[in-house]
Amino acid sequence: MTVTENCLSANPDAQAIVAANDDMALGAIEAVKAAGLNLPVIGFDALPEALLAVRDGAMYGTVEQFPGGQSRTALQTIVNFITSGAKPASDVVLLSPKLITKDNFEEAERLSEIPE
Repeated sequence: MTVTENCLSANPDAQAIVAANDDMALGAIEAVKAAGLNLPVIGFDALPEALLAVRDGAMYGTVEQFPGGQSRTALQTIVNFITSGAKPASDVVLLSPKLITKDNFEEAERLSEIPE
């Protein structure tokens, strides 16, 4: 929150805030509110707390990295190698992250962790 307060003081014409993770974004939201501003804030990690903020309109969005998908892909790659010697097509296997907003909220992987 303090970092965002300082950034907003030094950059009064800011148009948006993109944070390195959801915890930072949640603090930024508090600083933006305290300054009486209306700026879109984007986080990264799609934590349940951030998903609540997206759902409720306090946060514009959060980047979903699909940690469950990462784990499943890694395990399947290992199983394929152990059972049949199959190697992945590349040394680097990537999953595409996705910006979760109100428009595609239901695509977030951790929705089941949000309290009712």
